[in-house]
Amino acid sequence: LKQDSDFACSPHSTPKRARGAMATGGRRREVEDRRAAKADSASVVSLEEHMSAHLVCPISHCLMDEPVVAPSGHTYDRACIAAWLERRAVDPLSGAPLSPRALYPNRALQAELLEQLGRLAAVGD
Repeated sequence: LKQDSDFACSPHSTPKRARGAMATGGRRREVEDRRAAKADSASVVSLEEHMSAHLVCPISHCLMDEPVVAPSGHTYDRACIAAWLERRAVDPLSGAPLSPRALYPNRALQAELLEQLGRLAAVGD
């Protein structure tokens, strides 16, 4: 699965919800801003580098804010999969038909995400 520019996270690696449709000029400006910020923050260590890989959304490649499970068993960030499903009504990883109603919260992953974030915060203090 290739990273879609609409789902890219910031170089400062704060979890980011997917954006809605933007005007072409806005998207170009956003990409340019993201590239400039990435160049300026080459030494910034991303949060994703300190977290378990399974806590990262396969669509956005960012930490999930609200993990949801599809019938295929794959977990996605709710905002990212909702934006994906507005364009294509299929599971991005399995290719099976998928509707937003078929998604349900992944409470275990949400708890693990909060636990790991809490541990990192304690280490950073």
